[in-house]
Order: sequence, then C-alpha cells, then structure tokens
Amino acid sequence: MYTGIEAYGGISNISGSIPVMYFVILFIIGNYILLNVFLAIAVDNLADAQDLTDKDEEEQEARERTRIIRSQTQSPQV
Repeated sequence: MYTGIEAYGGISNISGSIPVMYFVILFIIGNYILLNVFLAIAVDNLADAQDLTDKDEEEQEARERTRIIRSQTQSPQV
C-alpha cells in the first residue's frame, strides 16, 4: 500500500491522493463485506437453533399426548 502511494509521488502530490483514496475505499468495502459474512453466518446459526428448539418442543408435546392416551386406556373401567 505504501509503495503504491510512493510510486505516484507520495501524498504531497495530487496524483498521490488517488492511491490513498483507492486503499481507503478498498479497506471500508472489505470490512463491510466481512461484517456481512459474519452476520449472515450468525443469523443462520440462530435460525437453525430455533428450528431445533421448535422440533424438540413438538416431540415433547407428542410424548405427553401419548402418555396421557396410554394412561387413559390403561386405567380400570368402572
């Protein structure tokens, strides 16, 4: 980066400000892309965790219904 700026005469020269702006923009856009990738992975993992929690709750409810049905059918009829 510094070599590229110095190749255009440094920052004291007008043509040296072009590489400076290029590298600043490159840095900002690169950080933005990395932030988006990180957030996409985090949100995807949270969504998967919520799906697993919902499935576990459904399975627990099904077990509870099965237990209630079995206890009703096994209770002695008077």
